[in-house]
Amino acid sequence: MNRLLEDVQIATWRVQWYDCVDSTNDVARGTAPSEPRLVVVADEQTAGRGQHGRRWESPAGTNLLCSMRMPTGALGAAELVSLGAGIVVCRVLQEHHLAAQCKWPNDVLVGGAKIAGILVEHVQATMIVGIGLNLNWPATRHAGTDNAVWTSMRAETGIDGDRRQILEQLLRAWDACMTADAALLLADYRRCWHKPARVTVRCGDDWHAACVRDVNVTGALAVQLADGRVHTVASSAQLLDA
Repeated sequence: MNRLLEDVQIATWRVQWYDCVDSTNDVARGTAPSEPRLVVVADEQTAGRGQHGRRWESPAGTNLLCSMRMPTGALGAAELVSLGAGIVVCRVLQEHHLAAQCKWPNDVLVGGAKIAGILVEHVQATMIVGIGLNLNWPATRHAGTDNAVWTSMRAETGIDGDRRQILEQLLRAWDACMTADAALLLADYRRCWHKPARVTVRCGDDWHAACVRDVNVTGALAVQLADGRVHTVASSAQLLDA
């Protein structure tokens, strides 16, 4: 547990690769703030998590499990980091001929099935961006514990994904993304966004049907209620698919 297998430099990032950890986000959180461009990768997580405390499942050695620690404001606005992470994952998957799309705010889909999840956490003057990207598991599409359909690169293409190669592509794509301004970032996100026509949103104690309008400059979702009011959704906890 927590055995360091490798400590190398890839692009502008220091990469520490472990055999097994509880959570790559937790390991990244425990590192020194003086080294913000750090990536923690693990063959296995015993307590990996996604949004809202959901468990992230991945058999050992099959998928890419990593967390990047970077300076707060690396993309100009902390709220845009989740969108930037989604764009980066989509770009890498598209290089492998997968028609990947972002599902606001933290998932990446291929053909409507979930292939990656993103968890962003703030620690002092840095942000930790956790990415779980399914490369070789599940071998075929299947229903996950969160009622979503899960897929992987192998399930979609029949080809095994090379975790090191994909990691290097992700980090180089991150370096390119971090130089983009907010307007360019949002334009890129809209191009790969799996935009639903309608959703159900929580306003106060009530849930309302709404039409999806756009993602705004803070990375929040703008929706229009039946009475014409425009409502801003900042978290997927306030949102249900229609």
